[in-house]
Amino acid sequence: MDHHNSPPDPSSHEDEGVVSKEADAQPPELGSFETKYPYVAEALLAVHAGADRGRWGKDRREAIEAELHLINERMEPLFDVVAKHYVEQALTGPLLIRFSLAATDHLGFSDPTNEFMARLWVEVLSAWRKEEQIAFVQSIADQSGRDIFEVLEFAKEVFARFDFSAEVMLPWIVRVRATIGQDLMQNGMWACIENFCKRCPGEALRVIGQWQHKDPDEQSRRAIARMVASLRIAVLDKEELAGEMTAFDSMLSAPGSPELRSEYIESWAFMLDSPLLTDGLLLSMRRELYTPGGKEEIAWSFLLARMTRAKPERWSAAYTELQLLARPDLGPNQKYWVVEAALDGWSRATREHQVLRDQWEDLFFSVQPLSETDFGAWRSVEMLLSKALREHPEEAAKFIVRLAEASGKTWEKLLRGPARVHEGLSHTLKQAPNVAEIITRLCLSSIRAARRVGLEWFHRCETVCLDEAMVSAADLGVIEAVFLEAMVFPLLSEDTARLHGCLLRRIETLGGPLDAAFYDEVEHQTMDTHGYRKRIVESSGGHPRITQMVDEAKKRIDATYGVRTSSALQMVVPGHSRAMALWMRRTVRQTRKGAMENSFTRLFTNISILYAKKWRMQGPDGSLGEASELNKVSVEGEMPRLEAMMPEALTIKRISAEMRLREIQRTLTPGEA
Repeated sequence: MDHHNSPPDPSSHEDEGVVSKEADAQPPELGSFETKYPYVAEALLAVHAGADRGRWGKDRREAIEAELHLINERMEPLFDVVAKHYVEQALTGPLLIRFSLAATDHLGFSDPTNEFMARLWVEVLSAWRKEEQIAFVQSIADQSGRDIFEVLEFAKEVFARFDFSAEVMLPWIVRVRATIGQDLMQNGMWACIENFCKRCPGEALRVIGQWQHKDPDEQSRRAIARMVASLRIAVLDKEELAGEMTAFDSMLSAPGSPELRSEYIESWAFMLDSPLLTDGLLLSMRRELYTPGGKEEIAWSFLLARMTRAKPERWSAAYTELQLLARPDLGPNQKYWVVEAALDGWSRATREHQVLRDQWEDLFFSVQPLSETDFGAWRSVEMLLSKALREHPEEAAKFIVRLAEASGKTWEKLLRGPARVHEGLSHTLKQAPNVAEIITRLCLSSIRAARRVGLEWFHRCETVCLDEAMVSAADLGVIEAVFLEAMVFPLLSEDTARLHGCLLRRIETLGGPLDAAFYDEVEHQTMDTHGYRKRIVESSGGHPRITQMVDEAKKRIDATYGVRTSSALQMVVPGHSRAMALWMRRTVRQTRKGAMENSFTRLFTNISILYAKKWRMQGPDGSLGEASELNKVSVEGEMPRLEAMMPEALTIKRISAEMRLREIQRTLTPGEA
């Protein structure tokens, strides 16, 4: 066969990749293998030739995966084919790993590829001496980066087929666990460990016993807990080891060591399908092992969260225990797992379940407020609400308002902080059919923190106006509160105009001092920015009084600019030119500093250029790249006029608004400032 020719088109495979009986009956020589599996053979030949990873199209990837599935299903022998035709020398440990990683690049990352490589590894290791097998297994722990995750996927069958002692496995598990750390891709590692526990439960018992005496850290203790779970299952039908396992469990659950007791509790979180985990056992663990505020509490909340996720049929028991556990002063780890359980139950609950959505929601709010350090919980909230706004918009609206009233102070800080959390939720909220209702309910809330969250969402959803019916039904205190809140909250001028347009008719209906204060603020804003003048006319629907105030403001501003033509202002003041030059230099320095701290230019070497029109990039080795023309970047923005002309007066105005706002707040919610 000419290896340089392209393999046949996928459409030429007989019956979508099913080969003929004649081809299937051929011996596993290279010609037979290439005939039956041309795409896999082509990929392996590319590995043998040292070719770079190919950019396969969808049809080719699907054809390769289909052939790998057939190879695995038929249990095709792989060692002879690969060793004789796709490698130039004997398959030693390092060569086997290099070949497997390179072949994966060409075959694609998929379950059939992993199974193919796992079968190849078993066949290769079957021909090696025990010392060579041990050395190979130890070399797996030397891998790093992306390679170790792939290699562990190939290695899991090795631990299911060959025996290894505790002296080999304990250092191996410790090294691999430390290399992987907290990475989410841990399935390969746990498959290897679980297969070892099933294959060699006696040695695995020795591993956890020896590991326990080495004062393991928190990460290692979690690994021990998971191994304990695997071993309980592995020794069920082995009487000679069941006693040792029971003794080990008794040692873990004995009074005196919170670390060991937490390992015992956590181990049951990985046995949710086992009949050993009964409601009676749960009750006894809470009575005998659970300690509020301790490490046992973290393990206990983790167990209940895992049960909620995996076992809806046991929600009643899990919910009852979570209710007893939940309280606002929970530690951050415990609170995270309670939040995870409550949100997971809320998202999946139906009328047929033992625990309803409202009950899960009450559980969530029983641990409020969330703090700024509960970042994982806030991320889970974002994921839940983004999905719920599409599937359950009415219930999501209720949840958002309730969350803003319970944890609004923290939520506002996170929304406006440098991390800019919940950007994804902002996009989903803009598309929600009830976005105006949600923002209006927030802005008109009696809780100040919720109003501020509402104003932040009002700013982000720049095309949304408040629901007119809800505004018309709001009482004087709430309307005045949101009006004053906009004066002290850092809204853009366009957003302020949009909010004023939404409140205009309700304020006119209420009349009195609020009406006068409102038009005083409108007059101030019309003199302040062009953005406000433009947007207030649009949002008020051409209201006559508003239009008149805008026209008057324009005339006054034009008259102010006209004064610049006065001869008195044409005089040259000594030192003015120098002062302007110094001010410009200072402005340039500050602008450059801000750009270096807040943009991708931090990645570049900082080079000051004087009187130049071209610049060069400096490489890591100190070499200079080709010269490039300098480009001008212009950013346009409007400086509020009155902020520059009378900052002290505006500060006093905001202080007065804040004091009045606190007075109103005490009438809306006694005890809240």
